[in-house]
This record gives sequence, C-alpha cells and structure tokens, in this order.
Amino acid sequence: LFKVCLGISKSFGTENRWSFGLEGYYNGEGYTNNVLDDTNLQPLFQYGGYYHTKEHGQWYTAISLTRTQLFNKTTTINLTALANWSDFSYLVNLSATYSPIDYFTVSLRLPFYLGGMNREFTFQKQFLPVQLQLVYNF
Repeated sequence: LFKVCLGISKSFGTENRWSFGLEGYYNGEGYTNNVLDDTNLQPLFQYGGYYHTKEHGQWYTAISLTRTQLFNKTTTINLTALANWSDFSYLVNLSATYSPIDYFTVSLRLPFYLGGMNREFTFQKQFLPVQLQLVYNF
C-alpha cells in the first residue's frame, strides 16, 4: 500500500533560533471512517495491541514552531499541532527541554487531545496529561 509524507521547514530570526515546519502525510492503509467508534472492534484496539497513534487515518497534517536558546543556550520550547482529517481529532503539544549539563536532559510536555470521543487522539481518554522526562545518556 502507498504511503507518502511531504514536508517543508524554514529557520529564521536571530541566528536562526526560530523554525517553522509543515508536513502532510497520506497513509494508504488508513481508514476513511472512524473504526475506533465501533464498539465491537474496541477490545481489539484496547487489549489486542492494535492501537498505535498516527497510523489509523488516511490524511494527517502537522505544524510545528520551535524556539531554541530561549533563555539560555540549553533551553528549547516547541509547539506542535497534529490533525487526523479522517476522524477530525487533533493533538496539540507544548514542550520545553532543558539541558543543564552534557548528556542530561529534562523535558516537560503538555499534550492536549481534542476531538469527539473514540477518535484517534481521544481514544485513550487522556485529555491533558503532564509528562516529565529525565534522560541521562552515557
């Protein structure tokens, strides 16, 4: 089956600290109607391991805006929006990353899941979780 992703990005501002990105994705395997709303199929997605976001719909669009070196050289903030046009569900994500020392990163992420119930981005019924990630690479 056919899949294609096309994107563009542009950096701008002082020392190119801002960047804007736009992507479109077509998934030939994706659904044209909302299969997650079918109560007979929901157990397969919930317990059968078939639920993977960004793989169910046919048409997606993503937009991102990033600012590096926000307060200092080690802080980045990012705003991303992702739309599934097959079921009209959306993910808006605000994240900040701070790397105070080499090989160590702290990330805070606030994802907002929008759309009707039992859609791709609202299927797990998480509407505003806060995610904190600490990473040390060695």
